[in-house]
Amino acid sequence: MDNKKLISGWLEAVEALAVERLVSGEGFTGYKLVEGRSTRKWADEGAAENTLIALIDDQAYTPRKVISPTQAEKALGKKDAGKIADLIVKPSGKPTLVAESDKRPGLTITAEDFDFNALPE
Repeated sequence: MDNKKLISGWLEAVEALAVERLVSGEGFTGYKLVEGRSTRKWADEGAAENTLIALIDDQAYTPRKVISPTQAEKALGKKDAGKIADLIVKPSGKPTLVAESDKRPGLTITAEDFDFNALPE
């Protein structure tokens, strides 16, 4: 346990190297990049707010912010949830390093597509 920081730092450096090699197209035996988890959000919060106020009035708000897409769909019910579908986006998840045996499809990205500032420190 005394060396936990040292070991964790080394593993993070190895992971960063693996990600860097995969992004550059070199490959890293036994691993690939896949899309990580992401959450849905409003494409335009102002438009979502106006639409929700028209559809469900006061239920559109929690204290000081517009409710989430999931909360809105629940408040609207299945019948009316489609009215807000075009207001919702699901951004790509952060690339995640996994074993090659993982069932998710691998990502094809280039160095220009990749945010190197998002790498673990």
